[in-house]
Amino acid sequence: MFLDSVAPSDVLLTTHNFKQKLSHGFDGTFTKLLKETISNILQTIPHVINKSFVTGIAPQDLKIAKVVPIYKFPDKRLLQDYRPVSLLPANSKILEKIMYKAL
Repeated sequence: MFLDSVAPSDVLLTTHNFKQKLSHGFDGTFTKLLKETISNILQTIPHVINKSFVTGIAPQDLKIAKVVPIYKFPDKRLLQDYRPVSLLPANSKILEKIMYKAL
């Protein structure tokens, strides 16, 4: 599979469209912080994404999710009234969005 190279402007546009949430994955980085500091790491992220596209392998740290229980309905005391939600690292969301656009 051949994918176009990712430019820093692609990463900037992708992160610009993120909602500013305070939830975070295991790495502790939330999208609000990522949006505020993206200019500091703007050259590194495209390199990682392009390397991932060429090799077909995503970095292990981008695959780790923090799973938290979210309350659904009637009784908060019952375990079956919760659903698991996976919180991914903010950097993995950049890779996912750019891969989605490329496909």
